[in-house]
Amino acid sequence: MILGTRCASLSPNEVGRDFVAGDLHGQRALLERILDAVAFDTRADRLIAIGDLIDRGPDSLWMLEQAEAPWMIPIAGNHEAMLLDATADEAAARLWAMNGGEWGLRLPSSKLRAAAAFVAGFPLTVEVTLSDGRRLGFLHGEVPVGETWNGLKEGLLAPAFGLGNHCREAVLWGRTRIAADIRVRQMPTPRGQRVQQVSQTWAAIQAITGIDRVYAGHTVLSPRVPRGRGNTMFLETGAYESKGRLTLVEICADRYWQVGHWGTGVTGPSRLGQPDPPPESWRPRAPMSYPS
Repeated sequence: MILGTRCASLSPNEVGRDFVAGDLHGQRALLERILDAVAFDTRADRLIAIGDLIDRGPDSLWMLEQAEAPWMIPIAGNHEAMLLDATADEAAARLWAMNGGEWGLRLPSSKLRAAAAFVAGFPLTVEVTLSDGRRLGFLHGEVPVGETWNGLKEGLLAPAFGLGNHCREAVLWGRTRIAADIRVRQMPTPRGQRVQQVSQTWAAIQAITGIDRVYAGHTVLSPRVPRGRGNTMFLETGAYESKGRLTLVEICADRYWQVGHWGTGVTGPSRLGQPDPPPESWRPRAPMSYPS
């Protein structure tokens, strides 16, 4: 089944602060603790939940209830997609159960269908315009490599086949950009890499045109702190893991807080660094030319 193709846009928050959280995965206790630590005001502040609000944690249904509140802006992730598919296909339901969806399959069928209808309306991207004119983009997975921000939005509004399908797959499941970031961090120089691999990696670590910054989740970072590449910030720090953390970023202040299941409680605020530029050592060499 196809999730809602809506690309939501938000005006500047003139009365409060805007935050974005990494994948929540039903972690009510962590979310409540970190919102308390920043004195989150539900009358003025906004929280962008970057996808995967559900599964792998104890309070998935509670998290969906919070997503109805005006202060939370939920984005669809691959776990919301699995919930939706599970209502129509037994194999998909088994896959969802293997990935933390058991809670949903224990619900009465009417309540599960209602949950599916609700998440089907989640936007796949959110764009926030700041008071200084900057534009920030939010999604779960990634912008397809080589695609612009406006091209992504056009693709998500396209029919289910062709470019539209490719863009939906990337925003829900994509890991190409974070995989390229990991590769260049582990290998300062692409020694031994094939020319095609170097070229593909170089393309995947470039800034996305048409947007000032993009915030993404989906892939758990190691170490468990947010980081970026090009103009994409990766925020997923594994809140559902025993040693993972939930990350909360105040987007206008470039600072973040974290909380885990063990330890001394909420840490922060810490400075959110700028995304790292593509290292020149990975720039593809121009092909050699020979005189005719």
